[in-house]
Amino acid sequence: MDIEIAELKHRLREQTDKSEYLEIDLEAERVKAATAEEATKKAEEAVRHEYTSAQRSTE
Repeated sequence: MDIEIAELKHRLREQTDKSEYLEIDLEAERVKAATAEEATKKAEEAVRHEYTSAQRSTE
């Protein structure tokens, strides 16, 4: 009986650790997605700026 309880406690700790690692991985993915989104916005702004500048120089 004590061995079974010890084994269950061990499994619970492993699952808790695994869950914590998955939460960390998920947060890292969120940060990457936010960073990529911000980079996309800045690139789009740069393209618009270049296009506007090119339009002005041809006038």
